[in-house]
Amino acid sequence: LYYVFNGSSDLLPFNLRNPRIVINTSRPIRSLKRKISNNFIFEVRNLNFLKKFIFYLQYTGTWKMYDHVIARSLVVTDQVWRVEMIFSVLWNHGFTYVKVLVINKDEDARSLLFTANPYDVQNYCGKVPNRMLLQSCDQPIADTF
Repeated sequence: LYYVFNGSSDLLPFNLRNPRIVINTSRPIRSLKRKISNNFIFEVRNLNFLKKFIFYLQYTGTWKMYDHVIARSLVVTDQVWRVEMIFSVLWNHGFTYVKVLVINKDEDARSLLFTANPYDVQNYCGKVPNRMLLQSCDQPIADTF
């Protein structure tokens, strides 16, 4: 599990236990010569951060061709209006399994989980996130994709 953030990691209401690799992009990043897994948690407040980190992984050769296709990614943000853009950015870079958790810092139960299937007809093979499924975090969560 890679936990990637820029500067502070205060969106999650709990301490993440035992991530294999923690990457704070506000500091110099040492080369990731050894790949641990294809599982990522991105804490995103800024889309440029997400784009730069994806470019970094590709540029440094950390990912081989198509590694990101099988990667499982959870994007954590506190900005619901960024959800469509997050899906678009990740789908355009070949990510398939993406979930976006929108944290409500005032009330955890009001947090939202968005999932979407890029291969859904309404999503035009990952070109436009028209059809997203929304689940409230005060209910049991179902893995929809």
